[in-house]
Amino acid sequence: MKKLIFVFSITIFLFSCGNSKKGYIINKIDENGKATKELIDKYNAVSGWDTVAAYTSYYQKEFIEQKKLMFFKGRIYDIIKEDSIYIVKVLDEREDAYQNFLALITFTPQELESKYPSQTSPKGVFIIKVSKITTSNPSIKTDEEGGGEDASYTYTHLSDDKDQMITIFKGKIVDCYFEKDIEDK
Repeated sequence: MKKLIFVFSITIFLFSCGNSKKGYIINKIDENGKATKELIDKYNAVSGWDTVAAYTSYYQKEFIEQKKLMFFKGRIYDIIKEDSIYIVKVLDEREDAYQNFLALITFTPQELESKYPSQTSPKGVFIIKVSKITTSNPSIKTDEEGGGEDASYTYTHLSDDKDQMITIFKGKIVDCYFEKDIEDK
């Protein structure tokens, strides 16, 4: 009886360990943070960089000059074929972010096919070798101000409000995981 229970337990364990689609698909990206932590540890990637209020030069030093790999979490919103590569546009969707971040990640056709199979959610975690960092220019903002006695006037000015600015990271994919598609869960 103990042997039967042991064999049954091992069988259940082995079936629960497997991931489909070449190991790149996980049920939930942040499920106990295990898959994310393993990916960060495997490549010694920098995480938490997006919680630091910093100028672009800080990111350039960290990721380009010191050649550290970046951990980026986000959602693919577009994929563009340019010459013989694909540029995958990934948007950081955190609502509590003090600033907006965008990653433009290059994939070879083979990398894109193997790492982003069909029936995959666009939400993922990425390890990126960053090659260029830019920021958006200030935007024109319109404000209204009271002038007394119920009179008001509208004026425009340049705004560098953090919620309107975007820091853009360009680089090459090193590795990534995607969340399973809702239909495939």
